[in-house]
Amino acid sequence: MATLILGGARSGKSRYAQTLAESSSTTRIFIATAEAFDEEMTNRIARHIADRGDSWATVEAPLNVSRAIRDSVSEDCVVVVDCLTLWLSNLMHAKLDVEHQVRELAETLKTSTTPLILVSNGARRNIRS
Repeated sequence: MATLILGGARSGKSRYAQTLAESSSTTRIFIATAEAFDEEMTNRIARHIADRGDSWATVEAPLNVSRAIRDSVSEDCVVVVDCLTLWLSNLMHAKLDVEHQVRELAETLKTSTTPLILVSNGARRNIRS
């Protein structure tokens, strides 16, 4: 089972994903796609790690999310992937085959028996009549 959480930047997506995971399993794995290229991101990552606490295992996977999911799965665990938007940006920046990576992730999601919670920025559109 996979749950997709969408929302704007700094809207509470990560906190919501954390709360869902903590209510579903005592074994929690956080797959992080963010990389700290500046002080602001370094501070945000540190805050997220502190918020999760010691009951979480963190796996850094800025490029190969599918492998990180497959390698992290264990019995009675929940996996949070945060954030797919950053992951896609990382793939494009690294000039990797985005379409292939997305297909691989879709296959991983189909075959995984572990609950997955995926976080991504949602598109925000203003519609005027």
